Amino acid sequence: WVDRSGKEIVRFPKAPRFMMNASLSPDERRIAFFLASDIWLSDLQSGDNRFTFDPAVDFFFFFSPDGHHIAFCSNRGGAFDLSQKNVSGAAGVELLLAAPEQKAPTDWSSDGRYLLYRSLDPKTSFDIWALSMSDRKHFPVVKTEHEERDAQFSPDGKRFASAGDDDTV
Repeated sequence: WVDRSGKEIVRFPKAPRFMMNASLSPDERRIAFFLASDIWLSDLQSGDNRFTFDPAVDFFFFFSPDGHHIAFCSNRGGAFDLSQKNVSGAAGVELLLAAPEQKAPTDWSSDGRYLLYRSLDPKTSFDIWALSMSDRKHFPVVKTEHEERDAQFSPDGKRFASAGDDDTV
């Protein structure tokens, strides 16, 4: 890791082979990355470790605010659905939300209560939805005829920013 001035802060003892779509853990000691249709973890002590093992594609992942889980999308059931797994690997994959639409998580609120995700609607393209982690209810956050994507919560969790194909998003 390097700081904004380019000064090295931490060096991983074994650098990840090929890092795609990396996500940094809240304690900045682990990196989750995509390799060959699975999620891998790299940490300061042990180097690379495979995190998911299914032949399906596990992709678009984020650490929970406490660093204990990783939320991701997987096409194990056909469509890309939302799942999570404990970082310790002690438990299996927990399905969070299954629906016919393709979904991918984009951020987790700092209090851990909500997971933002994008969902593909055939009529409106990608829309931004939220999943309540307490009761697993989901609801639209931004749903227009334009594409909305890459939603990220503000640090206080009261707002979010997103990208889209319309200047008004």
